[in-house]
Amino acid sequence: PGVSHGGRAVAEKALAWLIHSVAASRAAFVCKLDDATMPESTRGYPRPPEITLTRLDDDTMPHLPNLVADLRALQSEVPNPSFAYYGVHVYRMWDWASAEAGGEPNAACGGHGDDGPPQQSSTLKRLYRLSRRGQRCERAAGPFPFPDGSLEIVGRGALEAVFNSSRVRSYAARHFRNEQPPFWSHEDACLGALLHREASERELPVSCDHQLRIRQVPK
Repeated sequence: PGVSHGGRAVAEKALAWLIHSVAASRAAFVCKLDDATMPESTRGYPRPPEITLTRLDDDTMPHLPNLVADLRALQSEVPNPSFAYYGVHVYRMWDWASAEAGGEPNAACGGHGDDGPPQQSSTLKRLYRLSRRGQRCERAAGPFPFPDGSLEIVGRGALEAVFNSSRVRSYAARHFRNEQPPFWSHEDACLGALLHREASERELPVSCDHQLRIRQVPK
C-alpha cells in the first residue's frame, strides 16, 4: 500500500466514492460510510429493494432494522426521495471565496456542534451571527446542514445531479492531483458544502433528512 496522508486520504476517498457511484451503482440510495464492511450478523435483516449499504464508521453501531424501516418510510413520505440527503445532521459554513482562490482548502468557518436539525440550535444561531456583514464568516456559504461522518446517504437524483456535475468533478480533479500542501482533508463539511452549493444555486429539490424520521427541507 502507498503512504496515506491521513485526513487527505480519507477525504479524497469519500469524494471519489460518490463520483464513482454515479456510474458504478444503480441503487436508489448510495451511502458514504467508513472503514468497515457489513458484519455477518446483519444477514437476514429485511432490506428495501434498490438500496445498498456499503461501509460504516468503525465506531458506528446502527440498528439495521430501524435504518431499513426509516429508508422505506423515506421513499413514501418525502416529496422527492431520490433527492434525499439522509444522516445525523449538523450545521457548518464554508468559505468558497477562500477555497477556490488557491487559499486554505479546508474552508469551514464558524465552528460546529452536535446540535443539528430540526431544532433552532445554539450552533445555528452562532453561525447566523458570524455570517452578518463585518463578521469573520460574512463571505461564507450557509449555514447549511450536512450529515456527520458516521452515516451519510445520498439519493440517486441528488447523487447524479451533484457529484456528476462538471464543477464538482473539476473540484475533485484539482485536489486529487495536488502534490504539495495545503491538502484538502476536511471531509464531511466539504461534501456538504459541495452539495449545498449545487442544490442552492441550481434549485435542486434536496430534502435534508435527519435520522430517524425527522424531516427538514432547507430553504
